[in-house]
Amino acid sequence: MRDGEIPYENARILAKASQEGEIDEEELVDKARTQSPDKFAGTVRKHTQERSEDDGMSRLEHQRSRRFTNIKTDNTDGMTVLFGRFDPITGALLETALSQKMDELWREEDPRARRTPGQRMADALAHLVTRAETDEDENPPRGPRLLLIADYDVVSRELQERAAR
Repeated sequence: MRDGEIPYENARILAKASQEGEIDEEELVDKARTQSPDKFAGTVRKHTQERSEDDGMSRLEHQRSRRFTNIKTDNTDGMTVLFGRFDPITGALLETALSQKMDELWREEDPRARRTPGQRMADALAHLVTRAETDEDENPPRGPRLLLIADYDVVSRELQERAAR
C-alpha cells in the first residue's frame, strides 16, 4: 500500500480478513492490486468461505450474535428513529418483504403525487409491522388505536387547576 500498488480500501479489506481468520495473503495481495474494492471484497468473501471448515455457519452465527434494532424519539422534532442490523438471511427476507410492499404502494399511488423511495419504504415498513390493511377479524392490528401527544407541562398545569377548583 505504501508503494501505491494496492488501493487503501483493498488494504483495509485485506487487513480485516486477516484479523477474522486464516487467509492466503500472497494470493489475495495479487488480486488486491488489480481489482476494484467492490470486486475485491467479493473475492475476499469467497476466499474466506472456501477456506472455512464449517461452510460459513460460524460466520452466520457470529453475524446473528451482532444483530440489534434500536428505536428512539428524536427530541429535536419528535420523529421516531429506527435503526437495525441483521444477519444476511434475515436482511434478505426483510428486503424482499419491503420491496414487494413498496412496489404495491407505488402501483397504488397517483403518478402525479409520488412519494420519495424513502417515504415509500417507511410506509411499507409501517404497513408490514402494524398489519395496517389486514382483516381485523382474522388478524387484529397490534398497538394503540389512538395516540395522544401532549405537552406534559401543559397537561400537568391543567390537571392542577382542575384539582384546585
